[in-house]
Amino acid sequence: MKKFSKYIICLILIILSIFVLNLHEDENNKLLVQGNELSYKSFSNDYVTKLNNEMKSYDMEIPERFTLVSENETRALYFERDTLALAILNKTNGYVWYSYDISRNYEEEIQNNIISKEMANQMRSGVLLRTYNVFTPGLRTLLDTDLLGKSVIDIKIDTLVNGFLAHIDFTNVKIKFDLQVYLEGNDLVVEIPYDSIVEYDPKLFEAGNKDVLINEILIYPFLGAIEKADNGYIVIPDGSGAIVSLNEVPKYRLNYSAPVYGKDLGFTETTEVTSLNVTMIKPLARITLPIYGIIHEVDNTGLLVISESGANYATYNYVSRDVTTPYYQSYFTYSYRTAYKQFQSRVDKNQHILGFQRVPNIFDLKQRYVLLDGNEANYVGLAKAYRDYLVKNNELKDRIQEPQYRTKFDIIGNEIEQGILWNKNVPTTQYEDVVKIIKEVQTLGLTKLDMTYKAFAKGKMSYRFDVMGRLGGNNDFKDMLDFFDKEDIDFSYYVDYIRTYKQSKHTAMRLNRKAMQELNYSYMFAYYYINNTIELPELIEKDLKKYHKYDITELALDGFKDALYTHTDKKRNVHFSVENQTAIYEALQILQDNNIRTSIYNPDAYLYRYVNKYLDAPLSSSELLFVTATIPLVELIVSGYLPLYAPYLNFTSSETDTLLRLVEYGVNPCYVLSGENTYKLKYTNSSNIYVSNIASLKERIKTYDEFLQPALSSISGYELVNHYFYQSGVTVSTFSNGITVIVNYNDYDVQYNGLNIPARGYQVQ
Repeated sequence: MKKFSKYIICLILIILSIFVLNLHEDENNKLLVQGNELSYKSFSNDYVTKLNNEMKSYDMEIPERFTLVSENETRALYFERDTLALAILNKTNGYVWYSYDISRNYEEEIQNNIISKEMANQMRSGVLLRTYNVFTPGLRTLLDTDLLGKSVIDIKIDTLVNGFLAHIDFTNVKIKFDLQVYLEGNDLVVEIPYDSIVEYDPKLFEAGNKDVLINEILIYPFLGAIEKADNGYIVIPDGSGAIVSLNEVPKYRLNYSAPVYGKDLGFTETTEVTSLNVTMIKPLARITLPIYGIIHEVDNTGLLVISESGANYATYNYVSRDVTTPYYQSYFTYSYRTAYKQFQSRVDKNQHILGFQRVPNIFDLKQRYVLLDGNEANYVGLAKAYRDYLVKNNELKDRIQEPQYRTKFDIIGNEIEQGILWNKNVPTTQYEDVVKIIKEVQTLGLTKLDMTYKAFAKGKMSYRFDVMGRLGGNNDFKDMLDFFDKEDIDFSYYVDYIRTYKQSKHTAMRLNRKAMQELNYSYMFAYYYINNTIELPELIEKDLKKYHKYDITELALDGFKDALYTHTDKKRNVHFSVENQTAIYEALQILQDNNIRTSIYNPDAYLYRYVNKYLDAPLSSSELLFVTATIPLVELIVSGYLPLYAPYLNFTSSETDTLLRLVEYGVNPCYVLSGENTYKLKYTNSSNIYVSNIASLKERIKTYDEFLQPALSSISGYELVNHYFYQSGVTVSTFSNGITVIVNYNDYDVQYNGLNIPARGYQVQ
């Protein structure tokens, strides 16, 4: 028996040795690094705003082939019968917006081989239908014909009170739907009701049938398209916002496409991490706004386009001129069905076929066009027009009553790392240490503070609320809260109901029945899993008792960037992102009804109605090559309504420029801290944090505060009412309290109206 025990012990030691060696090997092979949001940002800009533009009136003749269908005091709507093309007259200044270039003779150009018939049809067609035909997407137009030249599209027109209703039937592929186009006050509205979409092939999905399925719909993709404009640009909702000048020669002939609110994880496959050495990934900014803009002439005429319904399935597209056409384009595409991989082998992932959902994505498509003129026809006016739209629809509710310059600290309390046999907790900041840290911060002169506590709950394998004995237990936790209350410090607890780090009964399933997961850029976990968003109200209801017990009155919620997706349940029923959105509203309403405020990290626009604080506010666009300048589009929209806080300032590739951007946009600073040395985070899920100890950051926090305080104490919380580029590297921001801040990113002093603006500095006026 003793001899047998020795063998068992030796075997265990060998297994442990191999395990430890593998852990050491993982250190070399499993390191995937994503740059911080403020990494790699240059904040550079050469764009200069042309000021004092002359107000114009336009005299534009509408061709007789366009028929007047609706008119009011400020707008007139015309359409072309065969193409459903539009002409929208802004009576205020006489400008006409067309859905294609009417100056060209397309038939003559086709005959002379200047343009192909297919491209001419795409440019003129008001609606384009992209279908799957034997797994290959094909683009269909309202001008398509058969081999004999006979139209394969049947269009019947009904008159509406303020517009028209088109019954569109693509008879050759047996797909039909209704298009409603009408004036609503000063706006143009275009709708495709979901109930009107019919795929009426009786043999659809039968074996041997050549199925043709709806994939995407494009509505008026050439509306506002233009060859060039001396003083115009396209407004792109990338990150904080960006503009692209409409130059005769593009800066770069590149296209850009990105999903609104992020990609649909129900269809995509996660990149597999195998034998991966250090890989640096520059993060792209997200599209959190369902809008874009086209300014044909600054301070004269422009267009704001809002995806009012269907944004969950919308993709924003920018097309440079001279890529496929001579026009700059900006438009949304709407996805109704997406191919996904159905794996035939559990071993060989190359063995798969393409699968398609039986029912198209359920949503009513509704797009609103807001015509801009005068001083509204620029990116500031466009932002304010969208802000007014949000306020009117109760998406932005209350203005900030007491604007304040505040500093936010996220403190990591507990993390997790891999042990020899199982995962182990890594306490990094005890509750009593939090009090010590905040007291130390107060000695720096910072008085108006926000504090968020973040702890990994090993039992839930996620960041959830829990009062842990290893961090000090109930008494220390309550003492910490009492201290915050006494010092008038806003406290919130970090919670992520969407992402977990182990598959569970709550994990959502992709359409191919695989667990929904995404790459996780940390040493500890290669992936994270996505909880079923529909269960979010239930998860929050279960936690309410604990929130009330410990008097938690504010949560800092993260993970919503992954919350909207298409998925399937155990009974193979497909659920759509609109259901997820409804569940999110229900969950956040539960918190609101229980007097629990919600701060949200980088929230999408559909969440604004429940946001009390906007965390991780974008400070830049993705700075793509073709972009002319980054603009504060998000800040122009939400400032004055939502307090704004920056991403962590612990690590940034350009300290001074980052601080200047906070001043320019009126955004409060934020840091992540820990009581223990940052080295303890090296092998945890917070391995992407390189400096967090208060001892290391104390002087930096003080220096940053001394730089920011003179400006932010005057402007933070107030509405950003105007912004422009005075000269290369110099911006001017004006806030609702009358304060103007001039920011100079250059390495030399500049003069602004007799005021000296120091190099890499600013002045408050």
